[in-house]
Amino acid sequence: MKLNSIVNASGGLIYHWRALHRRRMWSSHLENTRRWLSAWTPHEKQLVLIGPSAGYSLSEEFLHRFHHIVAIDPDPTAKLLFRLRHPNVNFSWSQEDFLTKNGRLWSEGLYFLLDCYPNSSFLFCNIIGQLPLLVSTFEKDLTKWAFAFQTFRKSAQWASYHDSWSVQTKVPPENRDFIQTTHLSIEDSLKKFWTKGLKEHVVDHLTQNLFAEYESKTSWIWQIGGNDYRCVEGVLPSKQDI
Repeated sequence: MKLNSIVNASGGLIYHWRALHRRRMWSSHLENTRRWLSAWTPHEKQLVLIGPSAGYSLSEEFLHRFHHIVAIDPDPTAKLLFRLRHPNVNFSWSQEDFLTKNGRLWSEGLYFLLDCYPNSSFLFCNIIGQLPLLVSTFEKDLTKWAFAFQTFRKSAQWASYHDSWSVQTKVPPENRDFIQTTHLSIEDSLKKFWTKGLKEHVVDHLTQNLFAEYESKTSWIWQIGGNDYRCVEGVLPSKQDI
């Protein structure tokens, strides 16, 4: 059991505490995630969740569309909380890390993921945008990993929702609904939620280029804390990939 899987910048005990105490604040994010996932209709009926934590942003309505769930998350506290949150869901749990190894992005792990779970649908649960926070060599490793991720997407039924950018501001967004953000820059997508823009520094989570070729992109704002806002981007595969 690694300490950094229990307490880290993007999950673990801190995240569980936030989820418990900020359910009302997170309600629009949960509803937007539910609505976005309703448009994803993969034909494989085993669902592999990558980085779901305790499944806070996943509804049982969505999970029950699949015959079996495999949840992959290195956080050892998340399994019990997932069971408590989704008591009627048939799932198995793995703490295997297929995305990083020895503190680096792990390209080969994506191929192993495909080999371990054939005939499956894969949902990346708000994890891709956390990798720059967790991997200090993210930009150095990205080119090789991005190629492997592209190969993965061509070989599997998949979807991903992830942080595209984040900002710390006292100004609440004017729009909390989800919008289509295909081909929008960070600055332009920000103005869909804050029409006059913001003076505060916006943090790029370095996900835009990973999904540049995809047309079906939907974004919404997640107020994760008092002044802490994330722009969550949901990407579905192109029709020819399904």
